[in-house]
Amino acid sequence: MPDFTSLDVLAFACSGTPLGINIPNYDDIRQEFGFKNVNLGNNYPVPSRANILFSTEETKDLIVQYNNEATFLNVSLHELLGHGTGKLFYK
Repeated sequence: MPDFTSLDVLAFACSGTPLGINIPNYDDIRQEFGFKNVNLGNNYPVPSRANILFSTEETKDLIVQYNNEATFLNVSLHELLGHGTGKLFYK
């Protein structure tokens, strides 16, 4: 059964921190013991109204207001459906 967790990032040693990860990265461990889908919840980008192009002012307000919720849902579905159910579909 696919599983999902949300964590807060304290430090990440790379140039670009992902929004979600699938751990462990070793295929033999994944096949034998399974894996964990992780959402790195405090790493979401914050949209700026000035950087949102080709949208009405009303749409820009919605994008800024619901950015965290929409990003959480997108990352969660990607991790769960994109990574978590692949083995179930194969069976």
